[in-house]
Amino acid sequence: MEENKEKTVKKRQECDPAYQWHIQDLYASDEAWEKDYESLTSEIQSLAAYEGRLKEGSEVFVEYMRKKEALMKKFEAIYVYANQRYHEDTGNSFYQGLAGKAQTLSIQLDSAVVFEEPELLAIGKKTIDSWFTQNMDMQLYKRYFYELFRQQKHVLSKEEEAILADVSDMSADVSNIFSMFNNADLRFPSIEGKEGEKIPVSHGRYTLLLESRDVNIRKSAFESVYSQYGQYRNTLAALYAANLKNTAFFAKKRHYNSSLEMALEGGEIPTSVYTNLIDTVHEHMELMHRYVALRKKALKVSELHMYDLYAPMVEEFEMKCIHFNPVEIRLHTEKFSETCFKTHFKEFIDTKYEEFIS
Repeated sequence: MEENKEKTVKKRQECDPAYQWHIQDLYASDEAWEKDYESLTSEIQSLAAYEGRLKEGSEVFVEYMRKKEALMKKFEAIYVYANQRYHEDTGNSFYQGLAGKAQTLSIQLDSAVVFEEPELLAIGKKTIDSWFTQNMDMQLYKRYFYELFRQQKHVLSKEEEAILADVSDMSADVSNIFSMFNNADLRFPSIEGKEGEKIPVSHGRYTLLLESRDVNIRKSAFESVYSQYGQYRNTLAALYAANLKNTAFFAKKRHYNSSLEMALEGGEIPTSVYTNLIDTVHEHMELMHRYVALRKKALKVSELHMYDLYAPMVEEFEMKCIHFNPVEIRLHTEKFSETCFKTHFKEFIDTKYEEFIS
């Protein structure tokens, strides 16, 4: 083998399309995306026209919600296309721009409907309950109203909601800055393999390298990654502090007792579930200590480090990820034996792919 020969990681355009998402199903071209973007931008204000009208009755509410759902469906395609293109290569300035435009469009949508929840809460639960008996189309929105009244103490006035909608654009900058740093700018040094070859290190390959039986490869991969993060410890600490202030601001303005409560409220999860989980782990730390001691013994190392936690503990075990086509397996079962279904489903799968991220 040639000395110091460096392995390379294929670029996305060099990979088999079978392992890539078929984003063309959303838009065949960037020009088609731009056309929908411009169209939706002009349609957003049609939602704002319903301000003050929801109290007119269930028919107006259903009409408003259907229009909103149609626009949100179009927005979802716009947002997903822009962000998936952006994540194909976070260093691509053109798709950075598209993702930024999609984010701005999201804020515009939020701003256009800030009246919605305060107005419905002002109508009152008694009146809205009567809508369900008067209009069968209201049944679709039972869960919506359950969540609205459950969280009504966190809904602000229309004016306050408008301010928070505008502020949310700036608050997203913390996450966007870290994403650009972590996914576009940060580069990890290559490491040396068993035979002196250079092995590239990336986010996707890092865990695989930590699963190596060779302690030197594990250690080198760990040091490659954290040496780079360590160089920017002050920047990362500042970003983390800014993120804490960000979440604390929204938690306070929406009358939550903590950022934790705000994070769990959407799933209707009490904070006690989270804190009890931590307490239970702490109460049984002796089990973790026993496991760590066993791993140290199995790996035959004098000290156990963070980079040793993913390595196989037994020689006989080898993790292999075999890519197979589950659709072919499914199609051979009796459950999916109908000729018509098999034909059309197979045709669909043959031309549509999911992204395979390693």
